[in-house]
Amino acid sequence: PVELTVLARGQTHEVLAQDGLRLFSRIDPQQPDHWSEFHCRPKLVENPALAGPQDLIIVALKYNAMAQAAKSIEPMLGPNTVVLSAMNGIGWWFTHGLNNAPAGLKLEVVDPKGAISSLINPSRVVGCVVYLAASVRQPAQIQLNLGNRLVIGELDGSSSDRLADIAGLLKAARFDVEVSDAIHREVWFKLWGNMTMNPISALTGAKTDAILADPDLRNFLSQAMREANAVGAKLGLKIEEEPEQRHQETARLGGFKTSMLQDAEAGKPLELDALVTVVHDIARQVDVPTPGVDSLLGMTRVFARTHGLA
Repeated sequence: PVELTVLARGQTHEVLAQDGLRLFSRIDPQQPDHWSEFHCRPKLVENPALAGPQDLIIVALKYNAMAQAAKSIEPMLGPNTVVLSAMNGIGWWFTHGLNNAPAGLKLEVVDPKGAISSLINPSRVVGCVVYLAASVRQPAQIQLNLGNRLVIGELDGSSSDRLADIAGLLKAARFDVEVSDAIHREVWFKLWGNMTMNPISALTGAKTDAILADPDLRNFLSQAMREANAVGAKLGLKIEEEPEQRHQETARLGGFKTSMLQDAEAGKPLELDALVTVVHDIARQVDVPTPGVDSLLGMTRVFARTHGLA
C-alpha cells in the first residue's frame, strides 16, 4: 500500500482537511460535459518537518515557487529519498548528467548561486516530462482536461531499480508512463514548443489554434524554435523535427489555453525564467545568436511587469 502525504497551506489545506482531494476527468471525449469524479483523503501536513523522511517526493509546481519549495522539501529528505521533478522548463538539475554540454555551463536564472542544488542534490532527481493539461476548479479540486502521458528518466540515462519502482507506481495510478534513457532530450523537446507558444498566448490572450492560424505569427514561432534548436545542438540535444511538424502536432490537439495564459488571466506570476530566460542565458554562453527568442523574452518580461505578473 502507498501512503500519500500532501504538503498544503492556507485555504488549500482547509479545503483538503474538510472535503478531501477531488479529481475530475472526462468519461468520454465526445461528451465534454460528462465528468467522472475521484475522491480521496490523503494525509495532510502544513509543517514539512512533521511529515518525516519520504521515499518519493513529487514536485509539480510552477518553477517560480521552486526556490521557496526547496526549503520545505529539505526536512522531508532521508538518505534514499528520490525527488521526481515534474515541472515545465529547465530545472536546477539540468546540467547534471548532460555530458555533451560545454564545461562550466551555468543555469543561474533557475538555480541562483546554487541555492536549490545545495538543498536538493541533483543525484536525488529523476526527471519527468508531463504531457497533460489540467486546471484547478477551486482549491483541492483538479480537472484533467487532456492527455495522461508521463516520460521519466534517470539523469545519467541508466535503468535503475528506483526508476522501475517509480514507473510501476505511476502506472498503478493509471498514468501512461514511458521510460527514457535521454531525459534531458525529452525536457528540451517539450521546452522547444512551450517556450514560444506559452508566452505568445499570454501576450495575445489567444488559444493555440488562433495563434497557429496567423501565418506571420506562426513564422515567428518557427524562427524562435530554430534558434532554440541551435542552442540545444550545442548541448548535444539537437531536435530532428522541423518547427512546422511540431505546429501540426499542436494543431491536432485543438484550441486550448496554455498554462501561461491561464496564469495571466488569474493574475499569477508568469513562469518565464525556466521557459525562456534560461534559453536566452544558455545561448549567450554557447555563442548562438537568438534575436527571436530575445524579442519574445523582452516583450513578455515587460508585459509581466506592466500587468503585475512578474
